[in-house]
Amino acid sequence: MTKRTLTMSVITLVFAALTAFGQEGAIRNQAELRSALATAKTAADHARIAYYYHQSANVYAQKQTEEEQIAAQWQKQYEGWTKAPNPYSSAKTLVVYYGQLASVALVHAAEQDKLAGGQTFSKL
Repeated sequence: MTKRTLTMSVITLVFAALTAFGQEGAIRNQAELRSALATAKTAADHARIAYYYHQSANVYAQKQTEEEQIAAQWQKQYEGWTKAPNPYSSAKTLVVYYGQLASVALVHAAEQDKLAGGQTFSKL
């Protein structure tokens, strides 16, 4: 076998293994999450749901960090301003909101991790 043929064979096998492992694929939205929660029976199902919650927590944590940076930019100019709209207070409110969403997602992820028997995967 040539090097190129061997490489293509390995790539094909990897994709076939990933396809067989994640038959249903990653959860992309709330509708798929509800369906997955309703039909989850195996450890792999729960691991897939846990992965979704971990990804959601990461997204919310990133948004929280972005809003913290925005709040820091507006703090000097708008911190004592009482009129609305106030970009500083809006950013601070969003920091708290995204922090709460990240915490809730992590709690759900921990529950699904437990149901999966600690069998979570970094990628599907």
